[in-house]
Amino acid sequence: MSEDDDQGDFKGLKKYEKMLKNKKKAVKLAAIKEIRELDLNGRRTVRLLEAVLEQTVNPDEWDVKNEAITTIGLFGSKHSIHHLAAHLNDPNPIVRESAAYALGQIKDKKSLIDLFPALDDEAFSVREKAANALAKIGDPRAIDMLAKKTRSKDPQVRLSILPALAVFENESKAIDALVDALHDEEMLVRFPAIIAFNRIKYAKAIDPLIENLNVDDPLLQKVAADALVFNLGWGSIENNQLTKFGERRRQLLLSEGQVLSRGIAARESSSETEEKRFSTILDELCGALNLDEEQKGILKEFLDDLDNYYKIVKK
Repeated sequence: MSEDDDQGDFKGLKKYEKMLKNKKKAVKLAAIKEIRELDLNGRRTVRLLEAVLEQTVNPDEWDVKNEAITTIGLFGSKHSIHHLAAHLNDPNPIVRESAAYALGQIKDKKSLIDLFPALDDEAFSVREKAANALAKIGDPRAIDMLAKKTRSKDPQVRLSILPALAVFENESKAIDALVDALHDEEMLVRFPAIIAFNRIKYAKAIDPLIENLNVDDPLLQKVAADALVFNLGWGSIENNQLTKFGERRRQLLLSEGQVLSRGIAARESSSETEEKRFSTILDELCGALNLDEEQKGILKEFLDDLDNYYKIVKK
């Protein structure tokens, strides 16, 4: 049922209005749960939930507010943004977390101004949900604010913000912040950045990822190796070491990355730099493996398939 439906003929509305005004918390929780399960997403029903948020002042009923916020977010009610934003300052961190999450579900750019302060919340989960909400909204204006928080002196702040930046994979400011995090003095903070490069191809991340192959943490080594395989291609890493093939791919990609960084104006006025592909090193690889013509043909077909599947993105 659409949020914009009037629901004037909905006979059960009075039932829920009565339940939500009941003094017993269990009755109110049951009403909200039923509204959500029956998907009674109409403007009048949402107004009842907004009234619950305004009228619930007992700290012991934080779960009532939490359920109402969760339901409004699930319904995607843009009319309720200011009601939700007000609860980003709730005394209970669970309520604040739910409010941030709900605003992310609604995905309205009007929420940006309310979510920015939540990035400084004392609770890790609230900061994380606020950052994720900004990522879901997807407005590039959030990137500078998120990137700034990744330079916080508090490693817990950095850790709570970094995963959200990976959503902006086509924005160089966001990805450069993730690259910087690959050098973070706290190993734990490096994890979300390395994991991001398991699905983002970025030439500037290659050398920092290689450096992370030599850390003491075996799990960090593993995710770094996986990210390098994703960025450099199959056969680039063996036993947590860069292979000859991987080194050649590294040289090609970094060389092209330098060309691209210098060539923005040239691309605007002329043709783009030619993209390096897996198949460009076919002869070199065949020579190293001492392959005959038949084997070379098989490898060429395989590398062509890789070229078609992967697109190496340099920024």
